[in-house]
Amino acid sequence: MDDFLMNLYKLLRDYMPIDYIKMACYVEATNQMYNISQVERGVLLKSNVATDMPSSLSEKDICVGDEDVFYMSYDNSPLPSEYLDFIGLKGNSDIVLQIKGSSKVIGALVIRAFEDNVYNGHHKKLLKCLVNSVSKFFFSALVYNKLIEDNVRLIGRSHDLIEFINKNVEENAFLVGADGGLKKVVEMASSIAKFPSTVLLTGETGVGKDVIANYIHINSLRKDEPFIKVNCGSIPESLVDNELFGHEKGAFTGADTVKNGRFHLAHKGTLFFDEIGELPLASQVKLLRAIQFGEIERLGNGKTTKVDVRIIAATNRNLREMVKDGRFREDLYWRLNVFPIEIPPLRKRREDIPEFVRYLVEKKCNAFGIKDIPTVPNYVTERIKRYDWPGNVREMENIIERELIINKGKHLKFDCVIENDPCPSFPESSECLDSTVKKHILTTLEQTRWKISGDDGAAEKLGMNPSTLRNKMRKLGIAFKKT
Repeated sequence: MDDFLMNLYKLLRDYMPIDYIKMACYVEATNQMYNISQVERGVLLKSNVATDMPSSLSEKDICVGDEDVFYMSYDNSPLPSEYLDFIGLKGNSDIVLQIKGSSKVIGALVIRAFEDNVYNGHHKKLLKCLVNSVSKFFFSALVYNKLIEDNVRLIGRSHDLIEFINKNVEENAFLVGADGGLKKVVEMASSIAKFPSTVLLTGETGVGKDVIANYIHINSLRKDEPFIKVNCGSIPESLVDNELFGHEKGAFTGADTVKNGRFHLAHKGTLFFDEIGELPLASQVKLLRAIQFGEIERLGNGKTTKVDVRIIAATNRNLREMVKDGRFREDLYWRLNVFPIEIPPLRKRREDIPEFVRYLVEKKCNAFGIKDIPTVPNYVTERIKRYDWPGNVREMENIIERELIINKGKHLKFDCVIENDPCPSFPESSECLDSTVKKHILTTLEQTRWKISGDDGAAEKLGMNPSTLRNKMRKLGIAFKKT
């Protein structure tokens, strides 16, 4: 969530005044406001900060039920002045994206400028495009964030969470390339899904290991049970055991309640260990015992508890080499490596790239509320296929998001990809080059009925400035025709 909020801050500061941004959740039972994540002027502030609300305020005083997005200043706000004093709005401006469950508002993205009356309808319209994307990250934070996990029962909206999570897992289980470059992977995932065996997913960063894990869960006999993710690289070493196995009340200073770990939360379901290679050696011993015997111990309690969990692990590291170097336990490796599936990078399944582009463009347009989905010209698609995509699907998704923001027309150009295209489009011979270029320009002119500039003109399709195209036509001896 911290990474998401920081990236969102960097994106929005080019389009609106923004000094501070936070993701917050109101816990009704304790009348507290939780700042799940917050960024001020490019600096990540302390996460998971709980603040007591004034006793005179309740949920109805801090929400505008019929609005997805609203903006306010101290002198012009739909919320009571006591709440405005509580959040320190005087002299500042806020624009708020409310996050809703099935029945009521359950959280918010709050953006603040440190000056009065700066937001307007244009900023509101921009934020409305982000409602779906922000909501998804918010619900993910509620599930995977340690502090919120401890208080899910207090929120009193578990039904909203479970319904959203199950839907999100199913959406993420959609596999592009199932009949192409991923066919073998999908066949293996389908074969193992119905069995309780442990699965080890390997592959480069960004190839979609989490998507395959979702696919296995959705097609398993545990599909109606929890799918819980553990990102082993994001948990501090001192907190790993607490996160995985939970603790008893009084187990350590600050342990005021019993906490269920991820194994408890995943009981009868699937537990997905992402970046398993980052797990500390000390925690690997306890994980081995949990997998081998199906038993765990909460911190502060010597009694074992039986759990029924299906394990899926993923890594972009070479665990065999880590075993040789003493950085990963050999016995744990063999416990995890029951059914290995290697996911190939995009450069080894180039036939899937056009389908990935179409799918991600549509997905991002839906998330941003863009109704007219732009196209990708054929010549751009061919260049995209030649690009190696070192960041794989994750890189492609980021570039497409940037393209949708920059190129507001009907076509996406992918200039940043094409500039790095190592493959020449034409033969090296200058004579052959001129002939090939001339033929390509003539074909495009015929397609556009000799329209050179403007929307759907030849210059746009060729990715050229109209004056550059006209100069090229003169040089190649292509006569101009009236349209």
